[in-house]
Amino acid sequence: MQDYCTSSALSRRQFLKGLLAWGGLWVGLPKEAAARPIPELACTHRQQPGSGVWTEPVWMVSLADNRYLFPANQAVPHGLPGSLMKLVAATALLEEKLLSPNQALECRGSITLNGQTFHCQHAHGKLTIQEAIGLSCNVFFAQAANTLSIRRFLQYAQLYGLNTPAAQNASFIFPAEFANGHPSQAYALGLNRNLQPNALQLARMAALIARREIRGLHDNTWQVLQQGMRLAASRGTASELQAAARLRIAAKTGTTVHGNTFQSWLVGYFPFDNPRYAFCARAAAGTAKEAAVPLAQRFLLARQWDIQ
Repeated sequence: MQDYCTSSALSRRQFLKGLLAWGGLWVGLPKEAAARPIPELACTHRQQPGSGVWTEPVWMVSLADNRYLFPANQAVPHGLPGSLMKLVAATALLEEKLLSPNQALECRGSITLNGQTFHCQHAHGKLTIQEAIGLSCNVFFAQAANTLSIRRFLQYAQLYGLNTPAAQNASFIFPAEFANGHPSQAYALGLNRNLQPNALQLARMAALIARREIRGLHDNTWQVLQQGMRLAASRGTASELQAAARLRIAAKTGTTVHGNTFQSWLVGYFPFDNPRYAFCARAAAGTAKEAAVPLAQRFLLARQWDIQ
């Protein structure tokens, strides 16, 4: 299963590039979102519990002692996050009561909204938002985001710290001013060039979800996000992680066009029932299924982790 949803490599590329053309929408950010602090972590370079230095492009957060853990000799990359932003969109949709946890939307394989056609590899049928996270259904989130303003989406992106540095690393892009309006699909699908978080910010986002650490969000919202990520790792877009099932991983994939190929991310945390680590893996070439997921699995299986 792929986390991008189109019928062919060519149509995937055309679809994603078409969405990128929406990158010029501008809007002022709500002050209340900017005023809410993001819990910060300590910074430990080139350290991996029990294994010393590593060089794979995987950035970690140790939740037990609140530290970022860096790979050696790796710059912190930023880029279009793709379907990782469905976690932010889901948070906004649920908190703003634009969608209920049990409400189902139908994916027939494609849908046209506002002159733009959104595709899936196959029709998913009727899905709840939790299932849409796990299966990374573009058609579901294209429909749902049609009711979500750009302003509101970015407010929740701020709550996840996507507008602030992680470990003082400023290699990210977040819009300074926007025009308030609709639709927010390009942001919800992580394809607007004005929003390009880096690997540390995305690892921090996974940590916030693991620990339910944003003040004021409802328990139902956290439950949907966490259960959706568990579904992704068990039988969704990151199901290849089953070789590492003993770690009890919750995860989310993201894939975007990069030149003539794709680039991809995987974020997650483990164990899902007692989170000790959060992570972000980055593959410079290849889809999440082909590259980011296998990369993370090799990295995680090669080490001993302090989990209970």
